[in-house]
Amino acid sequence: LEAHLDTPVERLYTHLIGMVKYFWAEAIWALEKQGHFSELQVRLNSLSCTGLKISNIMANYMCRYCGALIGKHFKMISQVMAFTLCSLVENTLQKA
Repeated sequence: LEAHLDTPVERLYTHLIGMVKYFWAEAIWALEKQGHFSELQVRLNSLSCTGLKISNIMANYMCRYCGALIGKHFKMISQVMAFTLCSLVENTLQKA
């Protein structure tokens, strides 16, 4: 049994595109409403990508076009979301 070969790819995409996509959209909406949107962009731009196996984070693009992101963007978001959204969004949204 090889987990990487025997696991259907759909599970990965369902997780990334489902849960992360809608959480990201909700977080962007909440931050725009609270006036902390620019702080999120600053936090994303200041993150070090060392050790994350991702390319540079395109913060301005990912925040501006949050509804048009693809799999590689959601991979980045899922890896850095905990660091960037901490103390920016309400506790109820963080625990969602």
